[in-house]
Amino acid sequence: MFRDTRKHLGGGEEGEALQSFVEEQLGKGEEEKEVEEEMAGPLYELNDKNFAGFTETGNHFIKFYAPWCGHCKRLAPIWEDLAKEFDEDDSPATISKVDCTVSQQLCSSHEVRGYPTLLFFKDGQKVEKYAGQRDLSSFKEFIKRMVDQKDENAEREEEKVPEKVPTQESENGVVELTAGSFKAAIDYGVTFVKFFAPWCGHCKRLAPTWEDLSKKYADIDSVQIAKVDCTLHKELCQERKVRGYPTLIVYKNGEMKEEYSGGRDLSSLETFLDRFVFTGDMKEEIPSDIVEEFNSPVLDLDTASFTPTISEGVTFVKFFCTMKNANETSPSRNWIFVYRASIHDQKFECGHCKSLAPTWEDLSKRFEGEKTVKIAKVDCTVYKDICQANQVRGYPTLLMFKDGEKKEEYGGGRDLDSLSSFVEKHNSDSDRKEEL
Repeated sequence: MFRDTRKHLGGGEEGEALQSFVEEQLGKGEEEKEVEEEMAGPLYELNDKNFAGFTETGNHFIKFYAPWCGHCKRLAPIWEDLAKEFDEDDSPATISKVDCTVSQQLCSSHEVRGYPTLLFFKDGQKVEKYAGQRDLSSFKEFIKRMVDQKDENAEREEEKVPEKVPTQESENGVVELTAGSFKAAIDYGVTFVKFFAPWCGHCKRLAPTWEDLSKKYADIDSVQIAKVDCTLHKELCQERKVRGYPTLIVYKNGEMKEEYSGGRDLSSLETFLDRFVFTGDMKEEIPSDIVEEFNSPVLDLDTASFTPTISEGVTFVKFFCTMKNANETSPSRNWIFVYRASIHDQKFECGHCKSLAPTWEDLSKRFEGEKTVKIAKVDCTVYKDICQANQVRGYPTLLMFKDGEKKEEYGGGRDLDSLSSFVEKHNSDSDRKEEL
């Protein structure tokens, strides 16, 4: 094939040089070509082999992900757009990704415990973990801040994401904290800490449940289930005012929130912890498409507001399963429609619930000006007690309440008109009885 190449390339030394170049390129090993393909922009695919060399100099914003991860799939097109924005030769940073199902060792070395995890690297060093909104403008602002900050600021930020926090993590996922690692470990997200002594009988009985609790939250990057051996770290336990074993305390973003005093079964511990995981200032950990639902006219009920809300008039409430802020309640109307979803121990998004969600929002807006009607919801991943009390066992199920009593299960179509007709029927029945 290449026998007469020099004739076509012009012969002589120049022809030999060109032929040598062509043969060299065509003779490259598959592995080398594969690496070049992976390094092709604008979105760079990094792995165990090329990561260190690629990040050695410059600024790099990297997404650690798993192909099966739902949140990762939703983020993918935004990450692609971000990469295109920074595809110029003089761009201040590169945008990359690492498939943790392929490069497990690399992800483990950078303490990746959930997906997606977004880390910023500067000259080979991990500088900061991103915890803001997952939209293009927020990403660009973050990159600008990271690129513009001075070296001393970068060092301070690096302290917030220590290279080795915690100092030890057992196979069951429970984080073992020490006096040296404690402060840094609780600085970010929600950390539920068990202060214990090895000789304590109650501690021994709690141990397997504590391990199970850790497994429940293994896929949520902002949550840690931890423990401190007070026989080894007496000063730390005294500083944290531990006076008995086991003592269970939840910390959020570096602050002590509450000492747990409830039942030590898995369900009770999980219900307690969910109050801190899915509410309040951790909103940035929830995908923006879910956060948008917080501003809807659908009433979001909790344990405190549920009974008062349904106790008067023909009442409705919604039970569902997904990660959502369930701390916003403003009872002001008399009807509540309850959409029932499965009470499942796992954190997942119910497909039927998700498909019904926009219709549910529209239903609430349709009756927004109606004083006698309320459309509401209850998150069963957070308020299991309400769901259990109302015998929620399947999904989706639609229930009608009146004066605090469950009256009817809805079995019609899940389109807006069918749901509206059902609400109007019960509202009309209520109006007729009031007239009598």
